[in-house]
Amino acid sequence: RNTERQRDRERQIERLREKETERRFVRDEKRWAMELTVVLMAVLFGSTFVNGGDDNVNKLILEEFYNATGGPTWTQSQGWNEGTPCGNSWFGIKCRSNNDIVQISLPDNMLAGEIPESFGQLNELLAISLELNVITSIPSSIGNFTELLVFSLDFNSLVNIPDVYENLTSLVEFRCTACVVNARSSPLPLSLFSLPSLEIVSLDQNQFGGTLPPLVGMTQLRTLQLASNELLGRLDLSLLKAEYFEFLDVSRNLFTTLVAPTGVFPKAFLDLKASSNVLFDDGESGQVISTIFEAFPNITNLALEFNNLSGDIPTLPSSLVSLIIQSNQFLSLPFDLCKTAPGIVDLSAANNNLSGSIPTLQCSKLQRLDLPHNSLTGAVGNIYLPRVKYMSLAHNSLSGSILGFEEFLPPDLVYLDLGHNDFDGTVPENLISPRLEVLDLSDNSFSGSLPPIGTLVRTLNAYDNSFSGTIPDSYFTVVSEMITLDISNNLISGTIADVAPAELNFFSASNNQLSGTVPGWICDVTARVNLSGNTFLCPTPTCCTTLSCAMEQYCCGTCQDAPSPSGFPAWATALLVVAVCLLGALFVFLFALHRRRRHRQSEKGERQSLLGAGNIQAGSRSGSGDVADPERSCPGVLRSVEKSTSLLSDIVLLDDGGGSAGPAVRRGLWQNTTRVYLAALDPDVEEAFLASAEMLRRFQHPNLVIFLGLFEVMEGTSRRLYKVTEYL
Repeated sequence: RNTERQRDRERQIERLREKETERRFVRDEKRWAMELTVVLMAVLFGSTFVNGGDDNVNKLILEEFYNATGGPTWTQSQGWNEGTPCGNSWFGIKCRSNNDIVQISLPDNMLAGEIPESFGQLNELLAISLELNVITSIPSSIGNFTELLVFSLDFNSLVNIPDVYENLTSLVEFRCTACVVNARSSPLPLSLFSLPSLEIVSLDQNQFGGTLPPLVGMTQLRTLQLASNELLGRLDLSLLKAEYFEFLDVSRNLFTTLVAPTGVFPKAFLDLKASSNVLFDDGESGQVISTIFEAFPNITNLALEFNNLSGDIPTLPSSLVSLIIQSNQFLSLPFDLCKTAPGIVDLSAANNNLSGSIPTLQCSKLQRLDLPHNSLTGAVGNIYLPRVKYMSLAHNSLSGSILGFEEFLPPDLVYLDLGHNDFDGTVPENLISPRLEVLDLSDNSFSGSLPPIGTLVRTLNAYDNSFSGTIPDSYFTVVSEMITLDISNNLISGTIADVAPAELNFFSASNNQLSGTVPGWICDVTARVNLSGNTFLCPTPTCCTTLSCAMEQYCCGTCQDAPSPSGFPAWATALLVVAVCLLGALFVFLFALHRRRRHRQSEKGERQSLLGAGNIQAGSRSGSGDVADPERSCPGVLRSVEKSTSLLSDIVLLDDGGGSAGPAVRRGLWQNTTRVYLAALDPDVEEAFLASAEMLRRFQHPNLVIFLGLFEVMEGTSRRLYKVTEYL
């Protein structure tokens, strides 16, 4: 969304530049006419002035001016300091026949520095043109120019503007656009706004602050340009008394309230611009724009973009040519706007809260339709735009098919953006006009083949759809100036052409079903390329070593053999492999778990048979004992011996010991089934062993044999105690 807004802003700036160029052209024509008038006045009526100028005095004044403004470094200075200004026709100087200097015209001539105070002695001047220089100061003596008609200081580097204009009662045009470098929050020169003769005032781009002064006395005012300052408060148009007011530009200020004049002015306000302020409706929503239309029924251009205005757009005046209201909070457009304003050429309402369906657009003269970033719904309805060149309906919720839509679009269409909607179906082949440069179909549900494009297309966005088939070769071979091509996230198959557009800057075909080998031109271009997610698209060895990105990770997928036409698609094959691997892992796990349980059950039975109680007849003592439950620990590990000192019974000795004392180790059979070892205990350590056995109650170790208990044997009158362990 931020990217789209940036694009809208750039388009807006470009449009403003074009209009500024056109306005300057008209202004220059008027200035040439005025300068011609000045010259004619000097020639025809020079003899009627009583006191002629002293050319030598003028020379001294202009020489001081020359030296103070870096004359030796001027771009042009033919004749200066040679003879007299009027006698030798110094560059940029025009005189009457009586040597009065009436015009100084040195625009864009590398003047730099402060204009001296003596400059004000040239009080017969009619026109001063010093724009596009680096002048840092003008003297207060300019208040002596009572005959001055035109004063132009555009694009200089003044520290301030002296407020000394009350005596310039003949002044018709005052221009000082971007002429002050540090006027931040300084007030406008009030004396300038009291001159009844002024017709044109231009103080754009100076960061003047404060409020707009009263305009009551400016009865001849036709053009007022105050854009790009820091003016605030009320924009009170009720103070305007000029019946033929033509142009007001207060864009990019901090005005909050617009007060329209009472009454109707049918001949006023041909052009009003109040963009990029903080204007809001003081009361009923839609009040500002409604009062403007009511007061100025013949308004031709209205620009109110980037404000806080809301409500419904009222019926448009029949004279309206341009309506720029983007980035507000308007809710709806008039349904038959082209019927009430048949001459409208430019309609921009992007970034608002417009909802419902697109109104009827039977506009025979409309060239720009800009409605993105709203909440418009439904199908593209009744549209007839035979002259439209720019059309954007992006970022809405429009739906349905666009078949037949192409019949209402002209062959001169240059920009078409239908992206980020819910359109479906196929794209008609003749949607693309011969002059089309930008086509955006992204983030919809279009299907079928990619549309053919003309030779002038520079940007094609068709990502996030369901396009299928192959990439037309014309995308690479016919369109020589293609800059951006994004067809990612579709179902496109086939190969990539071997030839690339020379101007290509971005190419993305990721997440499709492309196959074959990455063409060699991708290795050579400086464009950003993304071919990831194409399983059967293989990088060449050259590409793998020369591309700045990792082919396997970014530019294309893992190289595999492409499937046969009847085989499974790549995603199905990958899913099947994953499923088989998961099933195999599950089978191995269940088999291991089953064997583990079988082993534990078998050992449980063995331990129970080893540790079960029984009765024996072996000597004069008998007893019973038990040990820990084998289930309380893992197989092969010494169990916790709960009663390790208990006497065992039911043991049959398998050897006689070889003597009266008996052997140190003997073998036996327990419960007639289990073979055991019997190790004789020395009577001297019997007590210590019993204490150790008690300590072994909770001791476990995988390398120890299982201690089963004790067995007592009476050999004659002697008692011998054996420790019984498992047989290994």
